[in-house]
Amino acid sequence: MTRKLAVFVLLGLVASPLLADEKKIEKPKCDFVESPNFNKDERGKGKINYIIIHTIEGTKDSCISWFKQTKSQVSAHYVVGFDGSITQMVKDKDRAWHAGVKLYNEEAIGIEHEGYAAKNGWTEKQLRASAELTRWLCHEYGIPIDREHLKGHCEIAPGRKTDPGPYFKWDLYLALVKDPKTRIDLSEKKDPEKK
Repeated sequence: MTRKLAVFVLLGLVASPLLADEKKIEKPKCDFVESPNFNKDERGKGKINYIIIHTIEGTKDSCISWFKQTKSQVSAHYVVGFDGSITQMVKDKDRAWHAGVKLYNEEAIGIEHEGYAAKNGWTEKQLRASAELTRWLCHEYGIPIDREHLKGHCEIAPGRKTDPGPYFKWDLYLALVKDPKTRIDLSEKKDPEKK
């Protein structure tokens, strides 16, 4: 009896630190407003390999309205507002029409962000909410947190798209995805033309 007890105690001592390191990452709160513009699929871990970062070139509300219209023929999985609010428009398992490139429509999650690629309008709430969502997606689907798997729309459609634009701080974003306690300094929030 004491030998069994000793084995259980030993197993508990070994397993406890392992379980403590395995933190549960929760999906951030988001509203769901379905877009009709997607292909039904059964994607999951191993089939979702990228996250594509977009800017809306407008407001969150106008984007949601546009994605709800069949005639737009576009969508993204998520839309993130300046205020940090998140709206999901296509289920992760389904293929949104966001990339304009077959491979990335098939294997990526598209995240649209309120604002404009050519303007420095990023907010701390928006960056933190987007990074939290990306952290969960990477954890959920086994996507590595690196620039090979987190891409800008401009990188998959060069010459055709410019988003997320020159003001998107990739190093900061990756740091936020890896560690939500990362400090954000947006003090350089002025457009270079407006000195």
